[in-house]
Amino acid sequence: MTGGEISGILPIVTPHRRYLAAQIEQERRKPLLLVEAKWADTEIDRSLRYLKTRFPESSARQIAATGRRDYVSSEGIRAAPASVFLAGLV
Repeated sequence: MTGGEISGILPIVTPHRRYLAAQIEQERRKPLLLVEAKWADTEIDRSLRYLKTRFPESSARQIAATGRRDYVSSEGIRAAPASVFLAGLV
């Protein structure tokens, strides 16, 4: 890989022992995208809040399989239904 390429999706373990997916840029070894997956709408997860403060330049999303709410938190984390998130990947 050359510098700046994306190495893939990696799981991250936070101090709260929750798993999030992160897309890592190879050169800087910093996450580009943080994703927390939930079954239903909930408040923004504290693990995701922690990672967003640790990596403020990273895009952060909390998606919900059966969720309906779509908003951006005061920390800059977008919460949305999984269908909205997945449609944006195509």
